[in-house]
Amino acid sequence: MRRILLVAAAGGALLAVGPASLAFTGSAFAQAAGNQAAAGAYIEGIQALGAGDYARAVQNLTRALQADDSNPDILRARGVANTLAEDFPAAITDLERALRLRGDDREAKLWLASAYRMSGNPAKGSQLFGMGGLPAEYANMVYNDMAMEYWQSRTQGSYYDKAQRRNVQTSTPVKRLFPEAAHAYARRHEATGAAAGAAVAERAKSDLGRGDFAAALRDLELLRRTKPDDPDLRGNWAQALVGAGDGLRAREEFTRVLSVAPLWAEGYAGRAQAAAIIGDARRATMDLATAARLGIDVAAAKAAVGRHMAAPPADGAIERFADIARGDAETALLTEAALAAQRLANNRRLRYDEMYQDRVLAISEAIRDDARNADWPDMLARFLHGHYTVPTLWNGPRASRQLRPQSKAEQQQELARALKLTETALGIDARSANAMATRALILHTLGRPRDAEELADRGLAIEPQNLRLLRLKTRILFDTAAQLRSRASALRAPRIERRREQRSDGVYEVTTTYPPTAEALAEAARLDAQAAGIEQEAQKRQAEAQRVENEVIPALLKRGDDALAAGDLAAAGTALQRAYALQPESAELYRRLAELARRSNQPRRQQIYALMAEPLRHSTAAAELKSAWDAIARTDWAAAEAALTQAAARDPVDARIPAYRSVLAAHRRNDAAAARRERRAAIALQEAEARLMATSYAARPPGPVDLIGLDAAGLQTIVRVAEGDAALAARAYPAALEAYAGVVELEKRFDKQAVTLPLPEAMLPDPTIAPNTVPEAPMLATLISDARLGKAQALLGTGRFAEAQQEYAIIRQALAQWPPTAPKPNAMLLADSRARLGQAEAAYAAKNYNEAFRLLTYDGWPALPDEMKARIKRLQAEVQAARQRQ
Repeated sequence: MRRILLVAAAGGALLAVGPASLAFTGSAFAQAAGNQAAAGAYIEGIQALGAGDYARAVQNLTRALQADDSNPDILRARGVANTLAEDFPAAITDLERALRLRGDDREAKLWLASAYRMSGNPAKGSQLFGMGGLPAEYANMVYNDMAMEYWQSRTQGSYYDKAQRRNVQTSTPVKRLFPEAAHAYARRHEATGAAAGAAVAERAKSDLGRGDFAAALRDLELLRRTKPDDPDLRGNWAQALVGAGDGLRAREEFTRVLSVAPLWAEGYAGRAQAAAIIGDARRATMDLATAARLGIDVAAAKAAVGRHMAAPPADGAIERFADIARGDAETALLTEAALAAQRLANNRRLRYDEMYQDRVLAISEAIRDDARNADWPDMLARFLHGHYTVPTLWNGPRASRQLRPQSKAEQQQELARALKLTETALGIDARSANAMATRALILHTLGRPRDAEELADRGLAIEPQNLRLLRLKTRILFDTAAQLRSRASALRAPRIERRREQRSDGVYEVTTTYPPTAEALAEAARLDAQAAGIEQEAQKRQAEAQRVENEVIPALLKRGDDALAAGDLAAAGTALQRAYALQPESAELYRRLAELARRSNQPRRQQIYALMAEPLRHSTAAAELKSAWDAIARTDWAAAEAALTQAAARDPVDARIPAYRSVLAAHRRNDAAAARRERRAAIALQEAEARLMATSYAARPPGPVDLIGLDAAGLQTIVRVAEGDAALAARAYPAALEAYAGVVELEKRFDKQAVTLPLPEAMLPDPTIAPNTVPEAPMLATLISDARLGKAQALLGTGRFAEAQQEYAIIRQALAQWPPTAPKPNAMLLADSRARLGQAEAAYAAKNYNEAFRLLTYDGWPALPDEMKARIKRLQAEVQAARQRQ
């Protein structure tokens, strides 16, 4: 299959991109000296290790070493596997050899220290142990928890259990943390090394080719752990997502990659399909046209778009959902209505990231087709530099969301691209003052003020009225003067020495102050004089910049307007181009240039100037939702209602709107039925959004792979817990059990480490706490524990004592098995205490008084709320009386 050369944003350089996906780096096999067999066996060994099959891991890793016997990655991995298989001599041999081959391998040293400790040589282990260069939680878990428990239990017959906070007797070595340590190591190293990474990449490529998107996503996730910002991997990830039916996230990923590789034709074909899945017919149509213009056959993509858009969202879908949500419709009907509303909203939605990418595309095509025009690369550099800091949206009091996803590494890459583009522009026109201004501003952003000033001086020598250069020069001069003033101030300050003196009656702190020397005062005066001269120059530059901005440029724009009105396009062009030479970042100027281009029959310039004249917009109700949150917190109900009405007008399918309205209904009107309707609407909107990601909050997702994200589960979870709590308070036990079950089922979808991460989106405004108080963001684990506690209460309410006890036991087991690498929050300790109390209450209800007594006789209760203390005290008295009656 052919390969397509794309013009990247960076200086017109060529970026090779594959036809069906961005190119995998399969050449790594050749670089790895033909170690394909070693790579395959290595991956199988790491997967066996992660699955807890240590013997099979050793076998596979031995096979890998037979093909590549001096590979430190494989040796370290087999050393880990041998450690967990309790073959400590073999583990020590492997790990010591790995360290001889790569002496700076901190992780090999960590596991070697652990192997020595576990083998009965803790002194040697302590000499080797160190956490430098490793995540502290991981290193602590391996050495201080897993290895310590094993050594203590093996040599002393007991170990200290951190969960129970006591010594536990045992007759066998404790291997409680072996699976977690194995999983942590496997997750860090499954695609370690060029050959292993290439093997995974080749497998993912094969997965994509045969349409096994679930397998491709799993493999790509492995690769992205070590290269999260790699555009090749992101491009393949986007292809796999859209193949799996996840239009919502595929759209975002395609846009992210197309911002870097704007002429990737297949990316537009893929994004068109993603847009069609989520209902955005406008974007799908535009992207198909772009893909065709870039020279690929779009027949297959067009057919796929047609299938997804076979039933376009009806114009009244949003109003219909609102009507249905006001009633007591079945969940399935409400969800389908929410899905239609979401798809219609997506067809109307403005997206900051797409508008950003549209501009990158338009200018990149101009760079490609008009390669000798210095203005195009300079314009793209200006745009990248002007938007390298991405705006964020309020997403709750502890969360914000970028309007386009960007990591710190990507931000630096964007600045590097912009700098390269200015180099291209100056290579075309060495006297372009605008290109010099753009480059100088980027250099200043990168912390190179001296280089920026030198370039600003060169540019001002060519164009003394360039507004951006005048402003930059002014800023640099004032900064330089401030630095000189600071040095002068330090020289005038007295020097203070503090020392301790031993005297006959004790030790004294002695402070001696020395006034500044005459030489220091003279130097300070000289620096102040120098600063004053620089400030005078800065003020002149500042005055000139203000004159250019307030007089010169407006006069040029008026001259251009008059010439346009008179039909004198040549005169209009002269005036407007002069204004552009002085300040090319004016929306007013871009609008006039677009009109001039339209009249001059220059469609490309007209398109680009019109795009640059418009601000980047995003459909959002974030500001109104923040106002509503703040108003609810201070119980200003009228302001909250007004803010939520405005929010619904801006983005009627934002699930936070009905979620916040449910709080209003419950607290302002004490209307339980209305609160429940609002919660059901919020749940339905979230479920509809999940469907656009080819998944569901139901126990079994409908797609080929579970694509639910932890962050996406936040609002859904907190609303379901609130729904269950309300039903429990009303003693509607079946409804409570249904709501809590939706939360509990989510536990199966995430690993133990993931459920311990905070969920800042899982928060609702609370008018019962102080207005300025923002509670800690919950973890999914704490929300699941809350749901289980509620579920147990509902089960007790229906007389199902044994099932309630089971829920309490699961909560307590969760705390006992809490990952050592994760902080243990007070909320989990409190949940554990509530579960212990619940167990005691259930045991008492079942007349098992001795068990209730055992559970209550506990000295490890954490700080408890007063209501719990009262319940414990009351139950203790009842249990004691019942035991005496027996």
